[in-house]
Amino acid sequence: MDDIDQLNRPSFIEEWAWIGLWDDPKSWKGVMGSDSNSWRWSATGSTSTTGYHNLVTDFRFARETCVFTDISGQWLDAGCSVIYYFICYTGKETFFSYLAMIENEEENRNVTTVRRGHEAWIGLYRGPWMWSDGSNSFFRNWISWALDNQYNRQHCVTDHPDHRWDDQDCSVQGHFICQGGKTNLNSLRNLSDC
Repeated sequence: MDDIDQLNRPSFIEEWAWIGLWDDPKSWKGVMGSDSNSWRWSATGSTSTTGYHNLVTDFRFARETCVFTDISGQWLDAGCSVIYYFICYTGKETFFSYLAMIENEEENRNVTTVRRGHEAWIGLYRGPWMWSDGSNSFFRNWISWALDNQYNRQHCVTDHPDHRWDDQDCSVQGHFICQGGKTNLNSLRNLSDC
């Protein structure tokens, strides 16, 4: 909130403006990428070591950041507060249990067998929304009705005059706010000019 309190919007920006927060679908949509907002295993906090997945994602309502396996063994994204069974394993070097990590087809079949016909959480999650410099964003200031990922195309973030955020289609033209330096904002046309 300190950063937001210090944010000076130019006076000509009376509506929403782009900020450098976005969620790159190439990092998570049907792939096991390696960017800061890619899918990770909860036991290690790391991305997949093999790249194996059985993942179908839609990030519906821009809130589906955890993964469960359905009765066929397919992995689907869902909101993390949904109640499902869960599949755990005990690490070889510890006595702690973790949500299942699945790194190949054989492990996926084993999980399917253990589930006994129930949908169940596995240990795959992701932290959406990263800054344009690739760093993670842990702060959120969403408008209460925001985050609808309308038409599955809203992967960029806008700041409204009251400094609350909304998701928006990245191809929509509008004003934007850059960090640092002095720039003639009237001459800038898109985020790549920042």
